[in-house]
Amino acid sequence: MTNRERWTLIAAVLGSSIVFVDSSVVNVALPRIGRELPTTIFGVLEGQSYVYNGYLLTLSALLHPRGALSDFYGRRRLFLIGLVGFGVTSVLCGLAPNMEFLVLSRLLQGAAGAVSSSSQQNKNKTTKQTDNKPKHNTNTKHTTKQQKKTKNTTTPNHQKTYKEKQQQKKHKQNKK
Repeated sequence: MTNRERWTLIAAVLGSSIVFVDSSVVNVALPRIGRELPTTIFGVLEGQSYVYNGYLLTLSALLHPRGALSDFYGRRRLFLIGLVGFGVTSVLCGLAPNMEFLVLSRLLQGAAGAVSSSSQQNKNKTTKQTDNKPKHNTNTKHTTKQQKKTKNTTTPNHQKTYKEKQQQKKHKQNKK
């Protein structure tokens, strides 16, 4: 592993861990947030719920589109934009004068957190598939002729459909 790869790995791990640690740290501060921040629209408990759940909902909803954005704009650029955005929204959360502003800041922070989280799980989407084998066991009614030709015959018996098992038996009998 080169020095550059090592620092890239460290940055990705620290950046992603900050985002996910932030979701649990706020739980500790929620009672004090409810007591000290004034609120005009929300009740105290409702505001606390929006602070916590709004962040997690936004974060989880935008993780999947983040993969497509990283393919288009580049992983490094999106990671840096997300990290800067997460820092800015963290400052906004710290300076929030009331509960409503804090809820809005946490929603934006969740979006920035999704953008800055590591996209290693999306790497497989950019690589070409080298064979025509289906990625998962598909229903035989909907498979194409090409997929039937290249179907993986090493699938465990408990995952095969009845028709596949019968075809495998017929194939073994024809070999004999």
